[in-house]
Amino acid sequence: MRALLAFSFLFTIACTSACGSFRESSTQDADAGDPGAVRQDGGSGATPPPGLTDGAAQDAPSDSTDPHTGDGDASVAPDAPSVDGAPSGPPTIVWEVDGVVVASLTTFEAFYIVSQGTYGMDFPHWGRSIQAWLPKDPVPGTIVSCPTGGTGNLSLITSDNSYAGLGALPDRWKNLTFVSCGAQNGGDVVTARDLIITTVSPARIAGSYEILVQGAGVRAGSTLRVHGVFDVAPQTQ
Repeated sequence: MRALLAFSFLFTIACTSACGSFRESSTQDADAGDPGAVRQDGGSGATPPPGLTDGAAQDAPSDSTDPHTGDGDASVAPDAPSVDGAPSGPPTIVWEVDGVVVASLTTFEAFYIVSQGTYGMDFPHWGRSIQAWLPKDPVPGTIVSCPTGGTGNLSLITSDNSYAGLGALPDRWKNLTFVSCGAQNGGDVVTARDLIITTVSPARIAGSYEILVQGAGVRAGSTLRVHGVFDVAPQTQ
């Protein structure tokens, strides 16, 4: 019941964003949330962070203990099952600052809510730095893009909660949240925010994503790019 309530709440956030009634905020302090209910296909899940709505800055959590595994190692890739002869597996999660790779992970959380016909993915597992939400009964294609936005949601949180593997990310790029295209509240500009789905079904989600941010202020002249591909088996809820 706890997991279902969490998913329904988060779906409401994603849906309202896609429908245009969600007031997107960005370049604010991020809150990566606390581990919670089981929800994904690669291990024990967690409730996504509440820091995607407009509001006051929030501190990133410091708890690095996974109550299910006893550690915070986000570098171990789960073994996902094959679907229709096509192997699904860990996604790529690549963080680049000014063209230099500073972090790379391969874990995930993914789910399919039968009653709502919706899908969600968080990368990496427990870290939840990239959140991808698909609209009801999605079809393959571009789900999110700049500058128009799209029918889904793609968010970036740059907090390192010991699961995101972002120790090497420069401090000036930490503790920020980006959930929209274009100019942000802090002056940064999101020039790419793309989520493309090539395959989608209750058994499999495959595609790619990219978020590109041109820095301002203390980040002026610097660029943050987070991108990857995925082929994952969602957990049915």
